[in-house]
Amino acid sequence: MTKRGCGLAMDDAGDYRYTRRRRAITVAVSVVATVALCVGYAVADMCDVAPGVLTLRHVEHSTVAAAGRSIEAADVIADIDASKTINPAAARALTDAFRASAAGFGGEFSIAIADASGNVAAENNIDVPRTPASTMKTLTAYAAAVELDMGKTLDTQTYLEQSQDGTARLVLKGNGDMLLGAGASDANHINGRAGLGTLAGRTAQALRQRGITSVTLAYDDTLFGNDRWPQGIAELDTDHLYYAPTASMAVDGGRNWNGTGPANPDVFSAYPALSMQPARDAALVFQQRLAEQGITVQGFVSQGTVAGASHPLASVRS
Repeated sequence: MTKRGCGLAMDDAGDYRYTRRRRAITVAVSVVATVALCVGYAVADMCDVAPGVLTLRHVEHSTVAAAGRSIEAADVIADIDASKTINPAAARALTDAFRASAAGFGGEFSIAIADASGNVAAENNIDVPRTPASTMKTLTAYAAAVELDMGKTLDTQTYLEQSQDGTARLVLKGNGDMLLGAGASDANHINGRAGLGTLAGRTAQALRQRGITSVTLAYDDTLFGNDRWPQGIAELDTDHLYYAPTASMAVDGGRNWNGTGPANPDVFSAYPALSMQPARDAALVFQQRLAEQGITVQGFVSQGTVAGASHPLASVRS
C-alpha cells in the first residue's frame, strides 16, 4: 500500500512538473509573439506602412520668419492717437479670459495686444506657427488697400510665338487675376469681369488676320515662383474646400461647382472643392473657348513661359 501510494505521489509530481513546463512554454511563446508583434508594428510604423507617430522620413518643423517690414498703426490709420498707452495688467486679464474661453478648441491659439507703436503689452504663444484664420483676410485686404493702388487692374494676356517651320505657339499668361470668367467678360460683376471667352475671341481674330487657324497652347504660371502653399495645409484641408494654391490666374477662384454655379457669381455661401491646378484649369477652359472660335489647339496644353521681349497678341483686364 505504501509503495503504491508513493507511486501515485510520484506520478502526481511528474504531472505537476509537466504542467509547469507547459505553462512556462506557453507564457514564453506568448511573450515572444507579443514582442514580435510590437516590434513588427513599430517597424511598419517607422516605414509609414501602419499608422502611428514613428517615421524614418525627415520631418520639417515650421518656423516663423521675422516680418520683412512692419507698419505702425499710426502710419495706417491717419487720425489714431498714438500717445495712448495700454495697461499691461488689463491686457493680460483679457488674454487670460480668452484662454479660459478657448478650452473648446483645445486652447491652441496665439494672440497679442500691442499699442499703436507695436509694443506688445500681453501675448500668448506669438512665436508658434498657426494656420491663418479667416480674420487674416480682413487684415491682408486692409494692408493691401493701404499699400497698393486700388485703381490698378490685372491683365490676362496671350502671346504668339512663330517658328521658322511655320509652327504657331500660343501662350496664355496670367498676372494675378483669380476671378476670371469662363465666358464673355461681364462688366456688371467683379467675379468674371474679365472673361476667357472674350479673350479667346480677340485672340482668334488676331490669329485669323495672320492666316493662322491652328496653334499649340501653353500657359505661363511663373508669376509667383514655386512656393505655392503653406506647409501642412493638405493635412488641414484634405477636401480642398478652403485653400487653392497661389496662382497667376484662375476661373472663379478655382471653384469647381460640378454643374451650374450661383446665379450671382459675386454672392454665394457654399464651399465647392477648389482646384489644385488653377492656372492649368484656366488654360483648359481657354482651349475650349478657342475651339468655339474655330482655332484648333494641337496636342496637349503644356506649361511654358513667354519670351522676353514679346508683345501681347490680345488681353482682357479686370
